[in-house]
Amino acid sequence: MGPSPPPFSSSKYWDSRFHSNPSAFDWLQPASILDPHITAALRDTSEKTTPNILHIGCGTSLLSYHLRAHVDEPSQIHNVDFSKEAIDLGNLREAEIFQKPNGEGESNDQGKKSAESVDSSRILSIPDEVQTCVSGRNAVNRRTDTNGQNDTKTHNGIKGHSGTKSHNNTIIALGDPGLTCHTPAHSTHMRWDTVDLLSLPSLLRICDPASYTLIVEKSCSDAIACAEDIPVSSPYPLSIRHTSSPSLSTSSPSPSARLPSLSPSSQSFYHIHPLTLLAVHLAALVVPHARWVCLSYSSARFPFLPPYTDVEPAVPPELLDQGFPDPATLWRLARHEEVEAPLEDEAWKGVHRPRVVHWVYVLERTSVEVLMR
Repeated sequence: MGPSPPPFSSSKYWDSRFHSNPSAFDWLQPASILDPHITAALRDTSEKTTPNILHIGCGTSLLSYHLRAHVDEPSQIHNVDFSKEAIDLGNLREAEIFQKPNGEGESNDQGKKSAESVDSSRILSIPDEVQTCVSGRNAVNRRTDTNGQNDTKTHNGIKGHSGTKSHNNTIIALGDPGLTCHTPAHSTHMRWDTVDLLSLPSLLRICDPASYTLIVEKSCSDAIACAEDIPVSSPYPLSIRHTSSPSLSTSSPSPSARLPSLSPSSQSFYHIHPLTLLAVHLAALVVPHARWVCLSYSSARFPFLPPYTDVEPAVPPELLDQGFPDPATLWRLARHEEVEAPLEDEAWKGVHRPRVVHWVYVLERTSVEVLMR
């Protein structure tokens, strides 16, 4: 019997891995591999919207720093990971790369310039490539209004939502107008947080609903796919809008008068693929038409897309009947392309080697609204 595969779905595994090897590491491809798709997504963002990027499973990837070249303010980038060790390393690394001599943080433009001359011997495991990643591009996303001023409008979201209470069975439209996002304005650094993407309370403690315009990842979904199927309760805290389930507004009657009380004894549990749950959770965090750009080693990564759905549904019909969102209605596959793996082993040069490819997925969020019960 062969050795067991690493427990990629365990936070303890990743904490141990990053603790023993804190050096920057990029899975599958260099950080720049997603540039065309990131640029296209940001270009298509509404002129009235300030782009906010959620980088999931950031690990110790150089992609985190590379993303700074795509935005006006570092705080527009939110790096999250299952591993606290990775988040601590990322926080420290960014602070050392972009710190002014006087101890104050630098602006994004200043930070790009200082990265070119940073003394890498003083930086915690920062390879030379990081200089290129953070300084090689101008911001591609600067926007101005009709008066020539930068547009710094923030997204609407639910401020400080813990996701741990039933809210008296209230249905809330995630991203209702008038609710403010807690994204810090004009911060000199990116945001870094430890998050369990498969735990809705963990996610909503850190991330504002309906506040991101782009999700990027390199092999995060690959790692999550290694987990066992996830038990979810029904009714689930997230659902989609039906004509009988209006969103909460100041003029609405009490939502508790519209909905029956849910007792623990009335709940049932179903097991679903971890990426199905991830897709539902991420759909609650983004605005309509947001993109999810994923680099994967798998040619058929997502169980809510064909060919998987040609065999069996991603969500049990009984769970759908009870209001669980169908991720196939929340996301559509906009692009699916292969990229050849880089040649890393010198021994292969000059000889034929098997062709190895990775896959880029670009999923686009539909307009189907996700609600909080």
